[in-house]
Amino acid sequence: MRRLLLGIVIGIGVMAGCEVIEAPYFEPDYLNSLPAEDLCFLEAQGQEAFPEGYVFTKKVLLEKMTGHRCGNCPPAATEGIRLLEENPNQLIYLSIHAGPLANFSSTASKYNANFKTETGNELFSTLNTAQGVPFGMIDRVFTGIDEQSWQTDVQNRLETPATAGIDIVTCYDADSQKLAVVIRSTYLEEVSTADRLSVYLVEDQVIDWQKNYSLSDSDVPNYSHRQVLRSAFNGTFGELLTGEPIIPRQVYTKGYALTLDSAWDINNCRIIAFLHHPDTYEVRQVEQISIQ
Repeated sequence: MRRLLLGIVIGIGVMAGCEVIEAPYFEPDYLNSLPAEDLCFLEAQGQEAFPEGYVFTKKVLLEKMTGHRCGNCPPAATEGIRLLEENPNQLIYLSIHAGPLANFSSTASKYNANFKTETGNELFSTLNTAQGVPFGMIDRVFTGIDEQSWQTDVQNRLETPATAGIDIVTCYDADSQKLAVVIRSTYLEEVSTADRLSVYLVEDQVIDWQKNYSLSDSDVPNYSHRQVLRSAFNGTFGELLTGEPIIPRQVYTKGYALTLDSAWDINNCRIIAFLHHPDTYEVRQVEQISIQ
């Protein structure tokens, strides 16, 4: 956002010396009064979302519910990361700490980190049919506790034709730790019931304790927790893109803002945005972008 502000202010100074001002320029005081998401909208206007020749590629969301006290969960995480490395451009991985085995104690010497979130708790109670961990969801179509089926399920979803695209613009101000995002979505075909858009913040490579029953000492102090859900910008199940049927090639734009926790490493934080059916939860398309 500071880059945006500087660019527009410079624009004012340069254009003030010219007789013709072709673009809309804004006074610094006015810009400073805008909410973070409005500033990000301005920045997004200078970036074309779906240019001519844009390739619509189906991407798949693999969500793993887990807990740092779950000694049987590391093998599921290993399989999730293996699939991610096998499909780096089409698979997006999300780790959700929820349920009793994700509980923590702030006074404990080991499992004192709080990886739980309100969003994770709601996803656990709503979508986790096993009410246990590890539990996997592939595009929220294939679900279950057996990670051995994930490869087949991921492949099945990768073969689904892409019918939508998502573009993400991020604007981060380090001084305020305010992160704003603008999400632009478009569809290749008409859809009678509009999807919901969910936007999550994740942090990758969080080093902390983890139970692992495959090791002689099951308490691992330096375990790398991958793609940990930290927060939701617009609630657990997001919001409808529109109250009307989806029009092909029309661009639907949403903006949100969030103040980050100072304990999170901004260099490892990412935005995951996905479109999903309002009733069945099936994920149509998903996209991810790093903040820095």
